[in-house]
Amino acid sequence: MTDIQLFTLLQTFDGLFPIGSFTMSGGLESAVQSGAVASADDTLRWCRDSLAVLPYGELGCASLGFRLAGDEAALLELDALAFASKAPSELRSASVSLCRRFMRLRLSIAPSPALEHYQGLVAAGAARGCYGLAVGLFLRDSGIPMGDGLTAFCGSLISAAVTNAVKLIPLSHTEGQRLLAGLHGDMAKAVAVASEVQPDELGLSGAGFDLFSMEHEIMYSRMYIS
Repeated sequence: MTDIQLFTLLQTFDGLFPIGSFTMSGGLESAVQSGAVASADDTLRWCRDSLAVLPYGELGCASLGFRLAGDEAALLELDALAFASKAPSELRSASVSLCRRFMRLRLSIAPSPALEHYQGLVAAGAARGCYGLAVGLFLRDSGIPMGDGLTAFCGSLISAAVTNAVKLIPLSHTEGQRLLAGLHGDMAKAVAVASEVQPDELGLSGAGFDLFSMEHEIMYSRMYIS
């Protein structure tokens, strides 16, 4: 990977990349409110469980998008499957919103033929829009090795979860950084699994996360969108 590719990864998966990902908790807010996540140890378990599921969610979609770039029929099938595999409505709408914002912003920064083609399919109504899939297409067009790209993407997703826990529980920022350091091995394993995931594996497991996300939809007051 070149220095330019590394800087591209650092910019794109920075927590301040303005696509609105910081507004999503993925059900963590309702888990905190219910008392299921109330400490650093609880947060560690939440993140480890999340990493066991991520290869069959957005991280897996990114891997498949990278591998299937250029095959429109496979891309459309994957888009439909990714949308259908998300049971909670907020997770579906979050993925679509993040996808559209990600495509718009990345294309305003640099050309990406595969990403632009996918944007056209979404605009025409032929595809719904999947955040992970858009990430995979961007990585492929950027010439970034899939493993490096998935590692950066995975890190950004888990860093966001820890940041949300720090705010919601709350935890100290030092505790948050210790948690992240303790998850490095789990993240590496998730990337390895996602690198070989198959389309028919999308949506495996994660029922508990889905339930917390569904509860979040009817919370009286909340800080996050999902």
